[in-house]
Amino acid sequence: MDGAQGKRVAELEETLEGEVAAAAVTREELQRTRARLTRLGVEMSDANNEDIVITITDVEATETAAKQEPEGEETNKGEKRKREVKASGENLSDIIINCLLEWNIDKICTITMDNASTNDVVARCLQEHYSFRGALLVNGSNIQVRCWDHVLNLIVQEGLDEINDCIHRVRNAVKYVRGSAKRKLERAYDRMKTRDLNFKDPPLADDWEKARIVHGFLETFYTVTKILSGSKYYTANVFLREIYRVFILLRETSIEDSPLLGSMAVNMLVKFEKYWLEKEPNILLSVAFVLDPRFKMRKLKTIFSKIYESYLAPYMLDRVQKTLQDLFIEYVKAYEVSCQQDITSQNEKTTGTSSSTSSTAKKNYIDDFYSLDEEEDSTCSKTELDSYLEEKIYPGKADEEESFNVLDYWRTHAAKFPILSMMARDILSIHVSSVASESAFSTGDVF
Repeated sequence: MDGAQGKRVAELEETLEGEVAAAAVTREELQRTRARLTRLGVEMSDANNEDIVITITDVEATETAAKQEPEGEETNKGEKRKREVKASGENLSDIIINCLLEWNIDKICTITMDNASTNDVVARCLQEHYSFRGALLVNGSNIQVRCWDHVLNLIVQEGLDEINDCIHRVRNAVKYVRGSAKRKLERAYDRMKTRDLNFKDPPLADDWEKARIVHGFLETFYTVTKILSGSKYYTANVFLREIYRVFILLRETSIEDSPLLGSMAVNMLVKFEKYWLEKEPNILLSVAFVLDPRFKMRKLKTIFSKIYESYLAPYMLDRVQKTLQDLFIEYVKAYEVSCQQDITSQNEKTTGTSSSTSSTAKKNYIDDFYSLDEEEDSTCSKTELDSYLEEKIYPGKADEEESFNVLDYWRTHAAKFPILSMMARDILSIHVSSVASESAFSTGDVF
């Protein structure tokens, strides 16, 4: 980005901050604001009234911050980079906070972002800003969701490094033929290198076979990426299932005797474990898995026992269980407040109704005596969450996957599980990919 572009970005930020100070915003102004955010690399899309997905895909502001560094100052490059990232992240978080305030959005469920280091700063700043307001789930400890389509892309690229030269030759050959007047057959490529002087760096004898093998191996990654990045988002309960599919493929392939796929899978598995263990996925995605009546904690236990080491699996299960309990308690409180408001409203409507007769108003101590056991039983009764987890797993089959709708399940069971259904509505709407949002904004100035 040249100096003029950097100056333009800074001007847009200043202009945006000035506009946010306005008390009322017209529809046209709102559209222009969002368009400016898009050019700055901040993209936003509404999931529902209580959940907003924020996607940050560009770090041009980092370059702007770098240009503002005092000339002649000699600093360590690593420290300088940290300051640039911190400044960029804080600037972007300020823009997002101002826009959310402008649009009267005071609650955030999660933030789905790619893996740029700037976005870690953005998530931390947003957490600090909103946590003390009580506007985040479990105090915002799980606010950040990494885009797993980007993670899968990094894993695949790690594996493809093994056959970079092979892929380069095959791609160039295909591009060359597609650009020629006549479409040639694969067998003709060997002749082309002697007859066509413009055909450079042709594929070697075994390049085509390697391409076929790798193509079959990567089909699973293509399928999973397509599921997670669809424009019609899958609910978050499918994330763990699809990632488990990728993990099992990598683990089984890594122990094969194949010199090609074996080494590729080992490198890809190392990259996978980096993002699964070091930069672990948001634990709310495991909660979403439990909120699928076909899975619950029993299936989660099975998956964790295969993904994690034996000493780590119980710890991770306990974390999910605790997060699930903490979330449920939060929703219980919200539900009680809602019910109390309804009762208060109803009482106001019935004000003036004749009071009970004195005979029925008298205290019946004998009835109270016999009701003591009933009160004790009610305090020891199971919660909705306990009842849900103890019920049998909802029957599900692989060939019926497309026909099952987890949102329909919770809609039809809302009377039985009123609190859990509210919780499921929010948690299942978490996005695990920012690709669809990025694609929508990258088509141009959509406003």
